[in-house]
Amino acid sequence: MSTGNDIERRQKFLDDLVAAVRDGSAKENAADPESSEKSSAELARYALLRVQLARSEARLKSGELKPKKPASKSYFNLRSLLGLDAISGWYLLAFFTICLLVHGHRNDYFSVTDFVSDTLNQRCLLSAEDFIMEMSRAPVNCGMCKDMREMPVEYNMTRELFLKKYAYTARPVLIKNVVKDWRALQNFSLDFFKNLYDSKPDSYKVQDDAGQFFAYKTEFGTLREALHMSEERRQKDWYFGWSNADEEIGQKLRQYYSRPDFLPEDAESSRIDWMFMGISRKGAQLHIDYVSRPSWQAQIRGRKIWELVPSPECASVCHSFNITSTSTPNRWYHATYVYPGDFSVTIGSEYD
Repeated sequence: MSTGNDIERRQKFLDDLVAAVRDGSAKENAADPESSEKSSAELARYALLRVQLARSEARLKSGELKPKKPASKSYFNLRSLLGLDAISGWYLLAFFTICLLVHGHRNDYFSVTDFVSDTLNQRCLLSAEDFIMEMSRAPVNCGMCKDMREMPVEYNMTRELFLKKYAYTARPVLIKNVVKDWRALQNFSLDFFKNLYDSKPDSYKVQDDAGQFFAYKTEFGTLREALHMSEERRQKDWYFGWSNADEEIGQKLRQYYSRPDFLPEDAESSRIDWMFMGISRKGAQLHIDYVSRPSWQAQIRGRKIWELVPSPECASVCHSFNITSTSTPNRWYHATYVYPGDFSVTIGSEYD
């Protein structure tokens, strides 16, 4: 709120401004017949401001109006929280400019209209949901990975050892010889899932309403579109994933695989299963899973390379590394790549 000195300065400024407008209008009236009306309107606005300031001054002197205290530094300030200042703002602008130039170069843009037209048809560089999830993500305890230089590989894992070293530590591990007896090894394929979901008329609607579908680099909009791709489309690169939301379908799926024996006996498994499959060399791009519970994934067919990258707060003390076929590291950024010529099928779930 303004103080008495502020009001006096504003009054003087408006008085001087009114005088300047009045003097200028007297000189221009002869040349411009409409200037008199314009000047009158301007003077009326200034006069109204003058009256408002006078009222504020009277209220201030009477004690009715008290100066407002400066805002507390404890108030939430997003820019302060993010650590942004003028310099970092310019850095961000430069960064996005470089990204746009690289994007344009890779796509052979030679005109602004081509670039704008293509950009309007693309997804956002960073979605609002991803930004909010990343900003609200709990900091990672870097002790989980500071001494890791490669992925640990275990054979014949027991529940006791898994609980002690891996179950709730966020340390990724590759466990061998777990799925060798699963029927899924001989049965899971694109046609298998297509026939399974086609056998239940409303399964695709259930998926659309309650499930999640990840198209990645494909043009598919729904699970039904992906499973019903043409024979010609099957010969090209494709990779997609989804969470099964149909309970009846889930019961049939679990006839082909079982809960891993090494999971803690009292751990409750999620009723939602995840499927990822495809032949594209590039699977999932680098990302982090925003889930609260640990999870596992089993490589059913083909070979998949996982690239694990520590979260930003641990980048200075933890190492990045690659591994072929591993469990899902929720607190690690990760990307996947399918071996050329392989058809990859992966299933997974969560536990607590």
